Amino acid sequence: MKFIKKTYGLIANYFHILANKGGEFRKEEDRLLQTYYSTQTSAHKQSLKNGVVMMVDGRTMHGGLSDRLRGICSVYYWCKQHNVPFYIHFDYPFALANYFSPNAVKWNIADEDLCYHKEQAQPILLMLHLLPSKLHKFYLSRILPLTKRKQLHVYSNTLVFDKYYSQSFNELFKLTQPLQNAVSNELSHIKQPFEAMVLRFQQLLGDFKEGNYEILPPPKREILIQKCIMQIDKLHKQTSSNKLILLTSDSTTFLNEAAAQLPYVRTIKGKVVHMDYTLNATFDIYLKSFVDMLTLSHADKIYLLKTDNMYKSGFAYRAAAINNTPYEYVEF
Repeated sequence: MKFIKKTYGLIANYFHILANKGGEFRKEEDRLLQTYYSTQTSAHKQSLKNGVVMMVDGRTMHGGLSDRLRGICSVYYWCKQHNVPFYIHFDYPFALANYFSPNAVKWNIADEDLCYHKEQAQPILLMLHLLPSKLHKFYLSRILPLTKRKQLHVYSNTLVFDKYYSQSFNELFKLTQPLQNAVSNELSHIKQPFEAMVLRFQQLLGDFKEGNYEILPPPKREILIQKCIMQIDKLHKQTSSNKLILLTSDSTTFLNEAAAQLPYVRTIKGKVVHMDYTLNATFDIYLKSFVDMLTLSHADKIYLLKTDNMYKSGFAYRAAAINNTPYEYVEF
């Protein structure tokens, strides 16, 4: 039954793309178009920057840092393949330029160069929850002709070109000085070769708000914490007993408990927040996610640990992919 439903969804969405109407992704595109685009706004007659602008502006759900970066890197690779001009407009809930600056690709675009005239620009949704990933390349092929004459505002967490993530990431981004300083500071504290383990609890332990996910009662939180600590210790003894372990998580509660019980564990100080649910935070609050990811990328190996109702996050995988660090998923 699940296979039939999935197949039907693929076929239906295939025809939605062909017909240029229908489907959940089209509904969201139409909402954005009707809400933010107009024929009354000024047209960019001779100065239109056509091509693709990756949009992270809070007008739809974007996901966490790794979701945003994988979409940016995948769409960039496609643009590079097809000689399509590529830009990034990322200002929600912070400016990406505070943490990353352009490296080999000049992807920044001024606000005055963004076009919201209905005849010159349009939103494109390539989100996994709205359109099956198997159709993302097909949809990209359908919009390719539009990039010659329009500014396409692409909202995406696609992973269709994920195997080129390291190449794309390093062509696009270099660390700003504040971020580089913060990462260097963490590495200097660790001092020696290390491995890393990542655990994603969402709001199981009640640390912060994230959608409508489950929050465990206090007794079950403690059971889950101790189960995870035991697995960390077991894995450390099996694989890397002579190395320190950098532990990262979205739960400050868990990190504090694990660091108190395991002498070889190192953590990165700071509060973790979800970017779709935390607005108007300080520079340092958002910096934490970047520092976690970039420090992880220097590990000898990264493990993602998951049990029970924990989340199989892409954060660890994405951190490993930056420098092609060995990665292993451990379900226990």
